[in-house]
Amino acid sequence: MLDAGYRPGMSRDELWQHHWRLMSSPMWHLQSAVHRLRTNLLEGPPARRALAWGFLGLTLGVATASGVLLPVALGWLLPLFVVGQMASWTEAVSRHRWLVSTDDPKRRHAELSHGRFLGVMPPPQGSGLRAWAGFWLHTGMALLGRALAVPGDLPHHAHHHLGLDRPVVTGMVSWVDSARAQSPMLWIAPHSDYVSYASLSDATDAWFVGLEREAGTDEALTNLRPDEQEDRLRKLEL
Repeated sequence: MLDAGYRPGMSRDELWQHHWRLMSSPMWHLQSAVHRLRTNLLEGPPARRALAWGFLGLTLGVATASGVLLPVALGWLLPLFVVGQMASWTEAVSRHRWLVSTDDPKRRHAELSHGRFLGVMPPPQGSGLRAWAGFWLHTGMALLGRALAVPGDLPHHAHHHLGLDRPVVTGMVSWVDSARAQSPMLWIAPHSDYVSYASLSDATDAWFVGLEREAGTDEALTNLRPDEQEDRLRKLEL
């Protein structure tokens, strides 16, 4: 996160401006695309590289042979790399309250982890048709985005940090069941500071608010030796 320009002590508005400026940068998209291609095609496990090359080659080969390479590039590859990268980065920055210090290192993961959902809070009881129409419209768009763009174990990523994904706690034996276990786990979670946010923007904003309060952390790093800086950043980055 430090390499991406998110700095402790920046104001909440500055962090949001930097966030949107970063995701609208052509250079950032180019670097992210190169990183994704290198990771999947050149640096991953042999099986992953083979599947990636095979899938990409088959898709582009069929599209070229069918004479629809341009529509495929514009309708699939462009959204995959542009929209997909924006969704992936938004998921990453909202995953934890990165670079925020805590008083109790033993409870660090509990305090800096949270549940996240892709949506908005429903309107208060008694709200009018317009409010509910807006809620369901946003929910439909969020579901589409969740299915097509946003990666990862979104609602329950924090569970493994909190030790709540163990079968003895949840009664679930499969990792994919952890989404179904989200509700009962919230009731039995021993961490009173565990919260869930209705949207990625809410979770990101909570991180920015915490990062704003960390004024002086970035400057303090300059007074440390390189090995001390690395150790400090590793602890801050979870």
